[in-house]
Amino acid sequence: MSFPLASAFIMLLGLLSACSTRPNPSPAVITNPVQLTFSGHIEPLIAKVCLECHGGKHMESGLDLSSLASILAGGESGPALVRGKPEASLLYEMIHDEKMPPEGTPLTGPERALIADWIRAGARP
Repeated sequence: MSFPLASAFIMLLGLLSACSTRPNPSPAVITNPVQLTFSGHIEPLIAKVCLECHGGKHMESGLDLSSLASILAGGESGPALVRGKPEASLLYEMIHDEKMPPEGTPLTGPERALIADWIRAGARP
């Protein structure tokens, strides 16, 4: 192989290598659900759509969603979540079916999936 051809080949390999590297995942993407925590990932979502009616001074149906302990304690309908089982958790059912919040913007699909993953992974604090 001649020198100019070899140089062009090496440059082409470098360009292909640079183009084929995968981008870094977004920091918002959680690849391991076990890393999910209430305080770091779930609490901000709940604060965004739930606490107006289920936290602080106002607790519809006796349900306080401001802490993991109060979510586990539940309200008039019983515990709001069953660790490891999103499909058996009232919290997930209500947001998944978009029954909650009754007014305003519901959580997005990825936000609902994050809550399901957190519950499935054991609902860590």
